[in-house]
Amino acid sequence: MIGNLQEVAGVDPQVEGLPAQAELVRRRSMGLGLTRPEIAVLLAQSKNLVTQELLASEIPDDEAFSHCLVDYFPAAIAEYARAELSRHPLRREIVATAVAGELINRVGPGTIYRMQERLGVTTAQVARAYATVRDILDLDALWAAELARYSDEGHRIQALLQVRELIEHLTSWVLRTGTAGHTQVSTAISRLVTAAAPQADAV
Repeated sequence: MIGNLQEVAGVDPQVEGLPAQAELVRRRSMGLGLTRPEIAVLLAQSKNLVTQELLASEIPDDEAFSHCLVDYFPAAIAEYARAELSRHPLRREIVATAVAGELINRVGPGTIYRMQERLGVTTAQVARAYATVRDILDLDALWAAELARYSDEGHRIQALLQVRELIEHLTSWVLRTGTAGHTQVSTAISRLVTAAAPQADAV
C-alpha cells in the first residue's frame, strides 16, 4: 500500500514518517507491522487519494450517493434547506469525501487496491459495487449489530473483520457479474450469504 501511494499519489514515505521497504522487510521478519501513527497516516493518505479519484468520476453526481450530502449536515439544517443542498458549491467535494471515508473505514485501502489489481476496475466502480452491497445487506444495521453483540473488544474486531471479508467477497462478485437489475443482484447475494452462513457458524 505504501508503494502504491508513493507511485499514484506522490506520497513521500520519509516526509510522512512511513517506513522504507527495507524497514518493512525487517519488521516482517520479526513478526511486526506498522505502528498506530503509521497506520493513521496510511489511512489519511488513502482517503485523500480515493477522494481525488472519486472527484474525477461521476460518483459525486450519482443519485445513489446523494444521501452523503444530506447526512453531512445536521438533521435540522438538512430538513430546512434540503432544496438548497444540491446547489452547495462544495457538493461534489462533500460527497466524494464522505464516500471515500466510508470505503476506507468499512473495507480498508487494501481491499480497494486488491480489487483494482485483481479485476482491473476503477475506484469509482468499486464505490458503486460497494453501494449495491451496502444497500442490500443494510450494512449500517449489520455493522451496528456486530458492535452491540460483543462487549469484548477482541471479539468485536474479529466480528467486524468477518463482515469486512463478506463485503469484499460480495463487492468483488458484483464487479465480476455486473449490477444490472437490483432484484436479481439482491437475490443472488442472499443466496451467497445463506451458503456462507454454515461456514461462518462453524468457525
